[in-house]
Amino acid sequence: MGNNTTAEKRELIYWFLDSQRLAAPGAEMILRRLLISDALLERVTPVSQVPLQGNLLLVAARGTYTHPFLLRLNGREVYDVEQAMELIEGEEWEDIKLYLSINRAFYCQFCAAVQHPEAEVEAASRHREITREMLMTMIDQALDHRDKRAFDALVSRLRKLDC
Repeated sequence: MGNNTTAEKRELIYWFLDSQRLAAPGAEMILRRLLISDALLERVTPVSQVPLQGNLLLVAARGTYTHPFLLRLNGREVYDVEQAMELIEGEEWEDIKLYLSINRAFYCQFCAAVQHPEAEVEAASRHREITREMLMTMIDQALDHRDKRAFDALVSRLRKLDC
């Protein structure tokens, strides 16, 4: 997504909050905290793919196949919004990637573009495969960190995806 101004980042977060129903209770709180602090927002970089390493804030809308909420900061992974808020406020960090996982099916109901059934099936298949790979990677990371709670949640999502 490149170098975005603080205003563009703010607009993206407002759009996400206005157009999506968030999957994680309280996740809105952390996004609103970013919105009111230019100092924090300047260190946020929106991304269109989940990076496998480095600092990451992932917030998902309902109906997506990503984890509802994840903060990866300075080598720690946190799935609890309140604990994540404490880390963002208390830890020193240079930058953080922001991945907002949108519910494309919901969003595209309102698109004006012509829908092509074959392309939709192919895109859904690709999306499912990419999501599966991402979940497998996150499961491996949860195993490496011996995080049973994250592992169970991710395996559950993988099972739902495979059904």
